[in-house]
Amino acid sequence: MRKRWKLEYAALALCILVCAAVWMTGVLDRETVWDLSLDYEGGDNSFALEDGDAYGVISGGTYCDLAPGKYRLRWEIESDADGRILLGDSVDVPIQPAEITFHSGMADEEAAFEIRDSIHSFNVGIEFSAGTRLKVKRVRLYSPVWRDNTYTFCAIAVLLAAMFFFDRRGKLLGERGRRTVILGFAMLIASAPVLRANSSVGYDMQFHAARIVNLADALRMGQFPARIGGFSYNGYGAATSVFYPDLLLYPWALALLDGVSVTWVIKSLVIATNLLTVCGMYLAVRRIFKDEEASVCAAVVYEYALYRLRDTYTVYMLGEMIAIGFFPLLIAGIWEILWGDERQWPLFAVSAALLWNSHVLTCLLATGLVLLCVLIRIPELIRNKGRISALVWAGIMTLALCLSRVTPLLDLWQSGVRTQPPHHSMEGSAIQVWSVFLPGGYFGLLPWLAAAAALVRRANEEKSDAGTLAGLMVAGGAAAMWLATNLFPWGYAAALTKGAVDVLQFPRRFCLFPMAFFAMAGGWGIAGFDRSRKGIVPCAVLAVAVLASASYLGDIGAGNYGYPLGGSSSRFIIRDGYGVNPYMVFKEYQLEGTDVNETRSRQPETGDGVTLADYEKKGTRIRGQVDAEAGGEITFPLFGFKGYEARLNGEKIAWRLGENNRLTVILPAGAKGQLTVDWKTPALWRVCDLISLTAALGLAAYWIKRRQAEAKRRIAP
Repeated sequence: MRKRWKLEYAALALCILVCAAVWMTGVLDRETVWDLSLDYEGGDNSFALEDGDAYGVISGGTYCDLAPGKYRLRWEIESDADGRILLGDSVDVPIQPAEITFHSGMADEEAAFEIRDSIHSFNVGIEFSAGTRLKVKRVRLYSPVWRDNTYTFCAIAVLLAAMFFFDRRGKLLGERGRRTVILGFAMLIASAPVLRANSSVGYDMQFHAARIVNLADALRMGQFPARIGGFSYNGYGAATSVFYPDLLLYPWALALLDGVSVTWVIKSLVIATNLLTVCGMYLAVRRIFKDEEASVCAAVVYEYALYRLRDTYTVYMLGEMIAIGFFPLLIAGIWEILWGDERQWPLFAVSAALLWNSHVLTCLLATGLVLLCVLIRIPELIRNKGRISALVWAGIMTLALCLSRVTPLLDLWQSGVRTQPPHHSMEGSAIQVWSVFLPGGYFGLLPWLAAAAALVRRANEEKSDAGTLAGLMVAGGAAAMWLATNLFPWGYAAALTKGAVDVLQFPRRFCLFPMAFFAMAGGWGIAGFDRSRKGIVPCAVLAVAVLASASYLGDIGAGNYGYPLGGSSSRFIIRDGYGVNPYMVFKEYQLEGTDVNETRSRQPETGDGVTLADYEKKGTRIRGQVDAEAGGEITFPLFGFKGYEARLNGEKIAWRLGENNRLTVILPAGAKGQLTVDWKTPALWRVCDLISLTAALGLAAYWIKRRQAEAKRRIAP
C-alpha cells in the first residue's frame, strides 16, 4: 500500500516539476505567423510605370486588430528602387517605427516594430514612389511570443497526472470509470470545433473577448475585485465588470496578463463551459433522481441540445454559456429545499450566487422559476416549518454572497450608468414554431426525444415520485417552450408591461427551461429501458446525440455559421489569432448621454494656460506633470465613472464630467507638480466585498462541519 502511494505522489510531484520547468523556461512559447492578404490598387500586386501605373501607396489591409507587443514584418518585394512600408491603424495608437524601408532588387527582408496599446484596423501601406517597377510577392506578420503551448501542455499534464492518481487509487474503475469515460467523450466531441488551429466561433465573441481584456486591464491596475477596466472604447474604459458579472473569468484574464493569446482564451473557455455543462447536469440529476445511469444520460442530452450548441458556437453568448452549466444545480438546490432534504439549502445559495456571477438575465429567469416553485409548495411550507427556515436561510446567504456584485451595480446605476436600451422586441425576435420541432431547427430534436422517453417510462411503470416529477418537468418544459415561440402574445405582454419584458431581449432564452427539464426527465426515462447491461444505454445516447449534432458541429468546425457575420476582424479573430477590437462602438454600460463613437482621440485636452508634460496613460491610471499658474482644467480620454480620484502632489483635487462624459480634472490656481488619476474602490463596495467573503467562508465551514458529522455517523456502529 505504501509503495503504491509513493508511486502516486511521485507521479504528481514529477508532473509539477515538469510543468514548472516548462513554465519558467518558456521552451514551448511560440510566435504565430500570418500571411497577410493585402488590398492592392486595381487588384494586382505588380506595378510598372510603363503599364500606366502611377506613384503612390499601392496597398491597404489587413484591417485586423492587434494586441500590444513586439511584432516582426517580413516581406518579399521585387523593385528597381528603394521604397517604404507604412504601418498604421485607426485609433490613434503610435506604432514604432511607423515607417520601414525596403531595398531595391529582390528584397527578402524583415523589420521589427512595437505596439504599446491595442490597435484597431492595422494596415500595411507599400509605397511605390521611385524607380519604374515594383512587385509584392509576400508579406508576413509574426506575432509576439505567446504562451499558448505552455498553458496547453501544463493543462494536459495535470489532467493526465490526476487521471493516473485516481486510477491507481481505484477511483476510475467500475461504474465510476464508465461514467468518467462517457462524460469525458461527450465533452471532448462537443469541443471538437475548437480543437484545431483554424477554428471559429460566433459573432458575439468580439464583445466577450473585449470584456475579458477589459477585465484583465482592471486586474493589471491592481483592482480586486475588478470593476472599471481601461481597455474598451479605445481606452476610455467601461464598467463591464460591474454590469456583466465576470468573477468566473478571472483565471483567463490572468492568463492574458501572463502572455497567452486571446485565441487561446476564447477556445479554452468553450472547452471549460462544455465540461461545466456535463458536470452540472450530472450532479443535479444524481441528487434529484438518485440514479447514476439517469445522470449520465441527462448530461449527454443537455450537452448536445442544439440550443446550447448554437449559444456556444453560432452566437458565443459567453455569460449564458456559463449560466447553462450552473442552472441544473440551481434546480437541484430548490428541489432539496421544497421536496428533498431541506438541510441541503447551501446548494441553492451557492448555485444561485454562481448563476448571478455568470449571467444576470438568466438569473432573472431562474428567479421566476424559484418563485413559481415556492407558490406550488405553499401547502407543504405551511406544514413543514423547517422548509421555511431553510428557504429563508438560503435567501439570506444568496444575498450575502451576491452583495459584492449587487451593490456596485445599483450604485453605478444610481450615478447614471445605463445599459444599452433593448434593440430587439420580444415579439419581433420570437422563434418560429417549426424551428422548435424539426431536427435542424433552433431547439433541435434530441431534447424532445428525451422528453418522450420520460413519458413512455412513466406510462409503463406504476405511479412513483420519480415518475410524477418527470411528468411535471416535461409539462413545465413544454409550457416554457410556448413562451419562446411566436405563439405567445409577446406584443400584448410588452403593452401591458410598458415594454419592460423587452429587457430579456429574446424569447429564445426561455428555451433554457425545456432544455434542462427535458434532459433531466429524459435521463430518468432513458435509464429505465435496459438495466441488464450497465453503461450500454448511456453509450447509445451519446452515439445518438453525436449523430444528431454531427452536421452542425462539422459546419462550425469548417467556419460555416449558417448566416453571415459582420466585419473581417470579428470573423477571423479566432481563426487567425488576431487581437481584440478596442474601439467598440456598441454602447453598453455607459453614463447617460455618452457618444461612444467620439472616442477616436486618445490625447488629453488642456485648457488655456495649462501645460501637461511627461503624460502617461496605462488603463485607468494617468500620470503627468502639470503647470497652471492661474488654474484651469484638463480633460482626459477616460469616461468619468464614480470612483476615480485625482491627486496633485498626493493631495486630492476635484474633477467633473466634461464633454462626452470625459473625466475633467479641475486644477487650482498655482497648480504645479505631479498629477495622478486612478480608479479606487468606494468604501461601501469594500464593506460589501467583506460581507460576501465572510459568507463564502461561513458556508465553506458549514459544509466541512456537515461532511465531518456525516462521516462520523457512517463510522459509528
